[in-house]
Amino acid sequence: MSSNISQIFANNPVTTIADADLFYVGVTPFDTDDDGACTFATLRAALNATINVNVTGTTQAMLSNRSYTNNAASLCTYTLPATSAVGDIMEITGNGAGGWKIVFGTGQSVDVGSAIGTPTSGSIASQFKNDSIYLKCVVANLKWNTLNAPQGNLTVL
Repeated sequence: MSSNISQIFANNPVTTIADADLFYVGVTPFDTDDDGACTFATLRAALNATINVNVTGTTQAMLSNRSYTNNAASLCTYTLPATSAVGDIMEITGNGAGGWKIVFGTGQSVDVGSAIGTPTSGSIASQFKNDSIYLKCVVANLKWNTLNAPQGNLTVL
């Protein structure tokens, strides 16, 4: 079977993967009772993998399990997702000249060490273009904590 998979890949290399794409999961020989299939979304969730997003605009609605590279020339305002599960992660890596800012929805907050962003009206912002933050959801839909130390100096309101 390995030669068949290699041949399929050589003839049809995948350059992008959509959440609905199916993956074969099984053992050799093909078509045994142990075989199965799953979507990329299911596989990604099981592996807790992130999807990379290059951001060049001035606004970005955030989604769970995404890694954002901020390449915006002007300030980019990110909005926390309305729906998130405990254990979801997100990160922003600063690179764009304008920096970034995360704003919260109703009842949401982000804790950065002992600093807690004010629910509903609060925000977290980079002070320098290379500042970065890594977040993990600890209360579904509402509360995010920073993992590791944020890189740079952040403004927490």
